[in-house]
Amino acid sequence: MDAEAWAAHLSPGQRVAIFYKPSDPSKIRLVDNPAEATASGSLKVALYLFVPGMLFILTSRSERSGFQ
Repeated sequence: MDAEAWAAHLSPGQRVAIFYKPSDPSKIRLVDNPAEATASGSLKVALYLFVPGMLFILTSRSERSGFQ
């Protein structure tokens, strides 16, 4: 259904540039869409932010406890 809604915005004969993976042509994306939002991609970003944040919090707590 999303593809139909997206295609409705295109004019007949309009060209669409895509990238595809030659080893797996089923993996494609639009040139103008650098990254698709997926659940696994969102989880990776959340972990990339969460882990350093937790390390920072733990480090700052140990430094603060030494001053008291």
